[in-house]
Amino acid sequence: MATGGKIVCEYRTPMILRNEIKPHQFNHWKTLKVPMPPPLEVLRLEKLREKGLEVNYPRAPWYTDNVEEIKRTEEEKAE
Repeated sequence: MATGGKIVCEYRTPMILRNEIKPHQFNHWKTLKVPMPPPLEVLRLEKLREKGLEVNYPRAPWYTDNVEEIKRTEEEKAE
């Protein structure tokens, strides 16, 4: 960005957010793992990435391993 800032979009579930906001309500010895996002959420996050935002989410193998193939099929449908 021109002013030197950046926007980071991170995927979190409601339980993970609650743990970050009110950690005293959760067990201190147990850390919650962020699960893989559902397919529609991955597509929404990827659209944000295309707009220039930095996006962080756990690896979704069904998407990340087939990105080129998915884009090629979308281009074929558009034609």
